[in-house]
Amino acid sequence: MAIATALVEVVPRPSDERLVRVASEFPDYIATRYAAHGLKRIELIELAMKAHYVAADALRRVSEREFAGLLERDPRNPPRSFP
Repeated sequence: MAIATALVEVVPRPSDERLVRVASEFPDYIATRYAAHGLKRIELIELAMKAHYVAADALRRVSEREFAGLLERDPRNPPRSFP
């Protein structure tokens, strides 16, 4: 989560709160990354989707690729649902 917080300070976007919230929901696997995790299949899928969201949001912040933001700001598009 510290990286997400630092990133929103350097490159602020409307999704700042969402990025920090989702990043804070990751379990702490550093010390136990090779141990059994005990997660159910659906929990693993949700975790993977959150990881994908965090990675995509971070890349949009540091690159010139911000198509998602254009779609979100267009009033003709319905709001997205977020993790």
